Amino acid sequence: NLAVALTTWLANPNLIVNGSGSSLNGWTNTNSWWQVVSGRFYHPSSSAYNGLVQTVRTTLGPVRLTFNSEVITGNSTVNFSYVNGAGTTISGAQLNIPSGVTAYSRVLPDGIKTIAFQRVAGQTGEFYLSNIVVRKT
Repeated sequence: NLAVALTTWLANPNLIVNGSGSSLNGWTNTNSWWQVVSGRFYHPSSSAYNGLVQTVRTTLGPVRLTFNSEVITGNSTVNFSYVNGAGTTISGAQLNIPSGVTAYSRVLPDGIKTIAFQRVAGQTGEFYLSNIVVRKT
């Protein structure tokens, strides 16, 4: 039923600002490295590993993070991390993303303060991120 789905969606909004990839507003773009290309967040091929970071204050209980990635060239290991309620940085995962499109989903604990994406040092792949969503589970 469309009405039930819409009511559920409105009651459980995405906690990320501009998660689609259409704008960098709401994100800290370290050294202005990330770009918006074709409506997605783009990290060019280089050895730089500057972060794309957003403050996300959750006190709702556990949340689910989902996003899409696409590696265009080279090998790229995307490092996703978050800062918990105690202020400790937790490396969520180093994602060895193969060429092509990959969808990622992970449940994170209550009290998340920030999330961050960056390439792991020494990698040189070119990749995109899009559809970044954080919702209460």
